Amino acid sequence: MARNGMQWNDYKLTWDPEKWNNIRKLHVPSDQIWIPDIVLYNNVDGEPHITIMSDALVYYTGAVVWKPPSIYKSFCPIDIEYFPYDKQSCSMKFGGWSYNGFQIDVRQLPSSPTDNIETRYDENGKEYQFLEQGMDLSSYYPSREWDLISLTSRRYERLYPGCCGQEFYIDVTFNLSLRRKTLFYTVNLVIPCMLIAILTTFVFYIPGIEHKVSFSIAVLVTLTVFYLVLIDLIPPTSMVIPLIGKYLLFTMFLVSASIFLSVLTVSYYRRAGTTHPMPRWMRRVFLKTLPKYLFIKPPEDDPSEESSNKSSDLLTSSTSRRASPYFLSVSNLIDGQMRLSQLAQLRGMHPDLIRRMIDNVSFIADHFRAVKKDDRVSEDWCYVSMVLDRLMLMIFSVINIFGTLIILLQSPALYDNRPPMTITPASKPLSGDTLELFINNSHRKRKVSRKEISRKEINNAQQRTLSHAKKSREIRLRSNGKVQTDLPFSTSNCENVPRSVQYLVAKMGRLSDIILLLCVCVYICLGFYLPGLAPVNFCEKQTAKPSCPESFCFKNSIPLFVNRLDSDQSVIPFEYHSFDFCIGSEDESPVENLGQVLFGERIRPSPYKINFNEQKQCELLCEKEYRSDDPNAQKKMRLLRKGMKLNYQHHWILDNMPVTFCFINQQNQNVCTTGFPMGCYVTSDGKPKDACVLDSRYRQPDSYYIFNHVDILVEYRNMSQDPNFLEEHVGGRIIRIKVQPRSIKHEAKNKLDCGISAQPFPIRSDERPNNIIYTYSVVWQTTKVKWSSRWDYILDSFPHSNIQWFSILNSLVIVLFLSGMVGMILLRTLHRDIARYNQLDNEEDAQEEFGWKLVHGDVFRPPRYALLLSIFVGSGCQVLFMVAVTLVFACLGFLSPANRGSLMTFALILYVFFGIVAGYVSARLYKTMNGLAWKTNVLMTSFLVPGIVFGVFFVSNLLLWAKGSSAAVPFGTLVVLLILWLFVSIPLTFIGSYFGFKKRPIEHPVRTNQIPRQVPDQSLYTKPVAGMFMGGILPFGCIFIQLFFILNSIWIIIGGGDRL
Repeated sequence: MARNGMQWNDYKLTWDPEKWNNIRKLHVPSDQIWIPDIVLYNNVDGEPHITIMSDALVYYTGAVVWKPPSIYKSFCPIDIEYFPYDKQSCSMKFGGWSYNGFQIDVRQLPSSPTDNIETRYDENGKEYQFLEQGMDLSSYYPSREWDLISLTSRRYERLYPGCCGQEFYIDVTFNLSLRRKTLFYTVNLVIPCMLIAILTTFVFYIPGIEHKVSFSIAVLVTLTVFYLVLIDLIPPTSMVIPLIGKYLLFTMFLVSASIFLSVLTVSYYRRAGTTHPMPRWMRRVFLKTLPKYLFIKPPEDDPSEESSNKSSDLLTSSTSRRASPYFLSVSNLIDGQMRLSQLAQLRGMHPDLIRRMIDNVSFIADHFRAVKKDDRVSEDWCYVSMVLDRLMLMIFSVINIFGTLIILLQSPALYDNRPPMTITPASKPLSGDTLELFINNSHRKRKVSRKEISRKEINNAQQRTLSHAKKSREIRLRSNGKVQTDLPFSTSNCENVPRSVQYLVAKMGRLSDIILLLCVCVYICLGFYLPGLAPVNFCEKQTAKPSCPESFCFKNSIPLFVNRLDSDQSVIPFEYHSFDFCIGSEDESPVENLGQVLFGERIRPSPYKINFNEQKQCELLCEKEYRSDDPNAQKKMRLLRKGMKLNYQHHWILDNMPVTFCFINQQNQNVCTTGFPMGCYVTSDGKPKDACVLDSRYRQPDSYYIFNHVDILVEYRNMSQDPNFLEEHVGGRIIRIKVQPRSIKHEAKNKLDCGISAQPFPIRSDERPNNIIYTYSVVWQTTKVKWSSRWDYILDSFPHSNIQWFSILNSLVIVLFLSGMVGMILLRTLHRDIARYNQLDNEEDAQEEFGWKLVHGDVFRPPRYALLLSIFVGSGCQVLFMVAVTLVFACLGFLSPANRGSLMTFALILYVFFGIVAGYVSARLYKTMNGLAWKTNVLMTSFLVPGIVFGVFFVSNLLLWAKGSSAAVPFGTLVVLLILWLFVSIPLTFIGSYFGFKKRPIEHPVRTNQIPRQVPDQSLYTKPVAGMFMGGILPFGCIFIQLFFILNSIWIIIGGGDRL
């Protein structure tokens, strides 16, 4: 969108201010005067869309200033050869369409009086007027993807002989030079590709096993998936391959080549000497030459090879002879262990036996020599594979580094050190004195404007000029307003980068986007915590925008939602509609997520109508009638009395914030809770209970006071006065919502009294009222609290339980004492056993086992109920993983309290998916304990603990359903839980069990005895029951105090703080 500020002089619109009460300027509708037909020549959308026909400002001198806001759509040729480090140039050519240059003279209008228009010549020698800053950028909206480098304007006088003869036309061309912001694409495109390319080289660092190929294929699959994800970010074109496309193809080639070479090196690694003898040239190149240049120690020659060959020849020659040299060679074979005389004696006694022995020994020796030779060749092949890996590691590293630099450094934009244009927003609209200044400057320049037309052209067209002299007007064209560079590329998210960082990066050059990326990202990642959803801006009805997106819009109507009612005196919550209150339209009910349903939340729309900054006083909500002859009405009244007696609390939600009830408690402290009572009860002896203690008028014995009127106080931050608010400065954001319930006895609908002195509305136990009138009031107040801190007053108002520091210190001392005592006992026992081991004097003492040696063979014996132990350990690990991951995400702020039900939903989904952990741990532990019933283990891991939990949950849900409670889970939700259990958790448990049984069992440090040691008779205090009590009392005494404070804080938070 652009605002074309045009200025011209119309001699028909002049007057004398002295004759007209000193009126010097007028605002005239633009359709009532003559306006120039300045059009965009390279427009692609027909006529420009003029959103508002704004008035023209007419001065008494005949000067007319008109600034219509227009929407232009122009075409820009896009060059993406160096994407994402590319620059684009666009031009917008404006000029007159119906009037030639003799009738209308179009000129640039400088945005500042100090800007000068220069006369220059283009490459063809044609003269033109040049303006450095061709547009007024005071209202320019910066693009998220592009930096505006330069914006110039040129004024040409052109002839169109084909259509217009010798008449020249004047146009003003605005040239925009844009440079893409590279941070988004560097982080999301270039750096991941560089990391994948680096991983490609590391495949040659893996030993020559089959995992090399698996690793290469995994890298290729990663690159392919990454390429499919990024195909939407790369501009589709067939004219030229973008720079990032070249780099992706280069990375794909590296990965493919690494796979081929990995297969080759694995093949060399697995070769054997019997099937693949090594050629001499390969042995000379890879075993002798290359290791010296690759910094690898060359293999050593085998010194036994030559001697074995000599002994082999000697043994062969000896075997074929029967004389004394034969026995001489045998003596050499057995290394002189037998004397010649002994061998001669054996020969005389058993000549055939000795000959067969020698033949067998020769055969065995030949076999071992052949095996050793084959092993030597196989080791040489492994060494060749290692040399080839080292060679490819160096080659691929060099190719990767230089290829990355050669491809990415081709872009000229990386060397463009020009900073983006500095845009200073206008302090006030272009009006008043500013326009007067431009008008005065234009009058001073009118006399010299015609001198720029050549004398020859004036003489040729003198007659036509005189005929149109009265119509001659001079127009100054000035582009002002919002100019959007809408190029069909995706945008980056760099708007949160501080301007100082942007200026620093631009000042140091575009190449610094890659060098200083990590340093910049550390600063960019700083942020603040938003509790839940994005802020919503509200404003008055006349400025509301109902069609805009919800997170950025300006709404007027604010829906108020009601939630379940609960009580600290009863464990059964009820839905809002269970009581006979005023109800809203069910069509506007929000959809609860799984966690909200399981927690029993039932959010429904309320009939309260709240509009932003609209004060309401004693507004009628509805009237409920209770006739004595209507049993249904009396049943509803009994339920209301029961709710007031048990102090059931309302829970309202406005703008995703809980409506709070603030009061002074008995300790004279100001406390704000997220719930407020529906009423209160005074006992028959006149003692007020719960909220009745807040007002001294609630004292009628045996009476119920229903709070049928609420005063709603809404505090908001006025965004129109917030200097940090970057959007439109209207409306406000809700910060606090407080409610004050009251019991008021209204006489009739048309006689409502909601004042402070209004009489309360008691309902006696034996009384049956005819009707109850519900009303409400809304008050709006401004506050200085920021939207990001609007939860603070709720969190700070929660009552903090008094910490008993002495009790905690006592527990800490007990823990340290017990730990030290146990450590001393174990240390003393260990020293005593070591001393006894060192003092063994005779063999009998050595054979007698005591201490650790007495029981070490039975410590790791599988227990009696190994199956149940493995199942419970696996289920415990499943819960442990669920709790740990949930706490991590909760601490990071992903599970905000404003996102209602997200914590429960996330925990339940994690529990379902971590069934694979339960199956794996249970199966492997059961296999370690030599369990044989693997099918029973898998089935019981899947059904035992989840089945018990679901059974207890189902029975509890039946009881809640029978009571009509809102905590009862609907049937559809039960079906969803069953589907998650049967079709997600159980299959994952089977998968985990499969991998658990495939793994090797856990090895114990000592071997378990085959025969279990007999356990002697135990004393009474060593029995299991006594051991459980004695082993549990001491730890429970240590953690009792801490457990008390933890549970106390949990119940305080669940109960919403102190309640009355």
